Amino acid sequence: MKKILLSTSILTLLIALAFVGSAPRAFAAPTLSVDPPMVSDTLLTPGSTFDVNVTIADILNLYGYEFKVGYDTTVLTATAIVLGPFFPSNAIVGANEVDDTTGFAWFSATMPFGAPTVKTGSGVLATITFSVDALGSSYLTLYDDLLGDPYVNVLFHLTSHGYFSNVAVAFEANIIQRSAWPEAHHYVVANDALPTGDGLITLYAKLSNIGTVATLAKVVFKMFDENGVPLPGDPPESSPSILKAGETVVVTADWGGFLAGNKYHVSAQAMYDSNGDLIIDAAGTKVKAFAFAVVP
Repeated sequence: MKKILLSTSILTLLIALAFVGSAPRAFAAPTLSVDPPMVSDTLLTPGSTFDVNVTIADILNLYGYEFKVGYDTTVLTATAIVLGPFFPSNAIVGANEVDDTTGFAWFSATMPFGAPTVKTGSGVLATITFSVDALGSSYLTLYDDLLGDPYVNVLFHLTSHGYFSNVAVAFEANIIQRSAWPEAHHYVVANDALPTGDGLITLYAKLSNIGTVATLAKVVFKMFDENGVPLPGDPPESSPSILKAGETVVVTADWGGFLAGNKYHVSAQAMYDSNGDLIIDAAGTKVKAFAFAVVP
């Protein structure tokens, strides 16, 4: 499976409020986005090209920026990335690179010397041209993104990613067959408990993308005692993975809440991104249950 780089800067922010006199005025959080967020067109067959913009909205005092947009090289090739109109045409372009081996377009720019020294508002920072290599789908993922003012202060912002598909779009993931199990049916605690072990039991599940396009998905393992009472704390879950349509992978999660001599019940369920925004927000329809005992 080809890995697609994901952004590490997907953040949440409460809307800030400013007060003018006695009347509050709400300001939107600055947002760096791939625009349009969804390119879904079955006419974009192999050999076609299309453009996406990287935009900024509601920014104050922007002096320079940098970002990468990751993509699946089996579906797309980035062929060019150019400065957008938000900065003047004589802006100083630093990074301007397309790496079709790893799968990213990298761009940076700063304002030119002299006044004005910053930009405020909304607009297009850069435009990326892609050529289509195959039928399929790909996230267009912003990462390594940085916005700054003239005093080298980092400007906080939200990030909104993009998505491409030239096939019918249907997002869905599930666990399949005999698809959830513990590392073994019984455990010798000495092998898992500290100090001789790592204190963790590994849970497994078989996760499948049964939709028509790539999606981000994971498995959540809900833990119960032998009487069916949910255990406290966050349930263990696998790391999110991007699965292509039809792809099945085995995922794992480690759990350290066991006690010797106890029996545990587990229900495993797939969770996935339902619309291509890199937010896992939907649950698979199948729930797989299993149990295991910890032998003292």
